[in-house]
Amino acid sequence: MMSESIAENIVKEINGQIRGFRNLFYVQLHITADCTEDCKHCYLDKTKISEMYNLETCKDIIDQIVDLAAKKRKFPYIAFIGGDPLLHPHIDELIKYARGKKVNVVIKGNPWLLTEEKVQSLKNMGIARYHLSLDGLQNTHDSIRREGSFNRTIEAIKLLTKHNISTLVKSTVSTSNISEMKDLLVYANAIGVDAFDFQRYAPTSSENAKYMVSGLQYKNLLCELLETYKEIRVPNNKMHLLYRDHLWMLLFRELDIINDDLLTQVTSKDQTICGCSMANGNILVINYDGNVTPCAKVPNYIIGNVFESKISNIIDSNKFKALRSIENYSKCSKCKLSLMCRGCPAIAYYKNNNVFDADPQCWLDV
Repeated sequence: MMSESIAENIVKEINGQIRGFRNLFYVQLHITADCTEDCKHCYLDKTKISEMYNLETCKDIIDQIVDLAAKKRKFPYIAFIGGDPLLHPHIDELIKYARGKKVNVVIKGNPWLLTEEKVQSLKNMGIARYHLSLDGLQNTHDSIRREGSFNRTIEAIKLLTKHNISTLVKSTVSTSNISEMKDLLVYANAIGVDAFDFQRYAPTSSENAKYMVSGLQYKNLLCELLETYKEIRVPNNKMHLLYRDHLWMLLFRELDIINDDLLTQVTSKDQTICGCSMANGNILVINYDGNVTPCAKVPNYIIGNVFESKISNIIDSNKFKALRSIENYSKCSKCKLSLMCRGCPAIAYYKNNNVFDADPQCWLDV
């Protein structure tokens, strides 16, 4: 059991996350497969030709997102992503167009093209946040992404901070870097990032499954990071640890941070609230080939294509609706946390190409 003040702070942050995801119509828009890095865990098929280079095509997609958000009474939120979205020939025009439609815009990119001039331009255009990756300390990160990438990312964070652009640092946790996550959290706090988040490595084949950590290893990591966060989370410290990974909810239930009263208060039957796109009817991923999926890590679970159908028709498909039916999930349907967690379908998918299988890293017996 942890101190009441820490527990209350976590609940407050979870509730803020819940409200955010309930109020947004959020789309990850992959506008290019071109990239400035070559990450070992990349799930993109870079052999495919992007049709997102066409400016008018992208504007039409933005218009559809804005219209759908209005119908749903949600705030439109677009994350431009790639590859490296800054490599798109019309990235500035797209940001300006989206901002002109009152869309909240973030960039999920790499550090290599972030010059003083470019960062000032992004600030002037009004992006809400820039996401960067750190997949371990220097040697580990560079071995996963590209030599020199770690130092360049630190320089980019300082540059973004200088221009008052919020930064989010994210890691992909695997056997390659799990031992460095605690030190990375401390380091991210020390250099002044605004938010720290991570996701679990999702294998694209049985061969890559060796990079997956076990459920017990992952639980121990969450406990370690929580204890570390408690130590560095002093008053007026701006960095927040995000709780978007599904299994945080399981740990918090075991620690009695999430109790039955909170579960009753915040859950709803039409969507999960943990930040996962797989079971949330207001989150979409549009890939550079036009394919629409509920999560970027499951590119083969295609619910439609924006070059063949309107987004409004795609989100009305039975295949998309099935993700929000709890009874379809083999293990999670039996769990009290199913509306807040539901495991990671992307990680479940790699074994049998079935998003409804049990999350192999969930340590709970139900």
